[in-house]
Amino acid sequence: MSTLQAAPSRPRNQSMECFKIIAAILVVFLHVPFPGKIQGYLTAFANFAVPLFFAISGYFNYEADSKTLARRLMHLLRLYLVVMVTSLVVGVFMTEVTGGSSVAFLRSYIPDGSEIMHWLIYQNDPRNGQLWYLASACLCYLILWIYVRFFGEDAVNYHTLYFAAFSLFCVYYALGCLSAPEGLSIPYLVCRNGFYCGFPMFTLGIFLREHQERIIKNYGLTNRRLLMLICAGGSFTLLQYHYIGMGLMTLGTVLEVTTLLLLLACHPVVTKRSGFLSACIARFGAWSTYIYILHIQVLQIYDRFCRQAMTAVFPEQAEAWFRPVAVAALSFVAAVLFELGERVIRRLRRRR
Repeated sequence: MSTLQAAPSRPRNQSMECFKIIAAILVVFLHVPFPGKIQGYLTAFANFAVPLFFAISGYFNYEADSKTLARRLMHLLRLYLVVMVTSLVVGVFMTEVTGGSSVAFLRSYIPDGSEIMHWLIYQNDPRNGQLWYLASACLCYLILWIYVRFFGEDAVNYHTLYFAAFSLFCVYYALGCLSAPEGLSIPYLVCRNGFYCGFPMFTLGIFLREHQERIIKNYGLTNRRLLMLICAGGSFTLLQYHYIGMGLMTLGTVLEVTTLLLLLACHPVVTKRSGFLSACIARFGAWSTYIYILHIQVLQIYDRFCRQAMTAVFPEQAEAWFRPVAVAALSFVAAVLFELGERVIRRLRRRR
């Protein structure tokens, strides 16, 4: 049983793109829960989704120069602005539909000083909670840009970055995992932010990209062993949730993300044929991001315009099972439309 060979670098890893779309759908199910006990186990199972987002982002930023990082950071900031404007428009629309005052809504939408500080320190968006990921990703890119810029034209040595990220992860693990089973109540914002959650996972992706061949060779990793480790991590997470409870993460999550990323790195190709499937996979990355950041607005629209009609036709229990699936499907449609609009705008700018 021979060990795997890390695939050569490619501009796009189709396997990672596919898992990003899966992770985005799982995040929707975290925020739009299914009824009954199954949601608890689904929440535990989906615990790897956001860390995987950060790790994949870090993986593709290994050896990126400061100019590339600055360009990607600006793209994220523009995306953040677009989503904020979209949220504002949806909020005004919902306010008008429900007979409220748009002027009062717009005034309340402006954050006060305390909310702005929480935004900067904890990446906690005061009006769109799901955007903490996007804000944390911006922080990760900023930290990496500062670090890479320090080396100038020299080759970047990531050792100090790895040490800093591991130190932050240890704090995150202590507060976000070890404290919960012992009944210690740690405010979730202390852990769920770009410093303690985002940056360590982002740096893990860089580390795996740099050392993937050594890890695979020296630990004798094969497809079968990686799959077993992924299953072991998922099982550990479910067992921790069932028996002692789960905080913001489990140690099994780290094992899942690490081994899954290595497996995807070794098998980057889903299809070699050009066509509809490959074209869709090429856009999965953008679609997954839009699903993540738009699903709360989609949920608001569904609850206002669709939920009452669905409960009038189907039993309430049936609608409760349908609601997460419907929001996920509508979020996917919204993501496709937004990405299409983004491409159209880019083409118009090029023509000018």
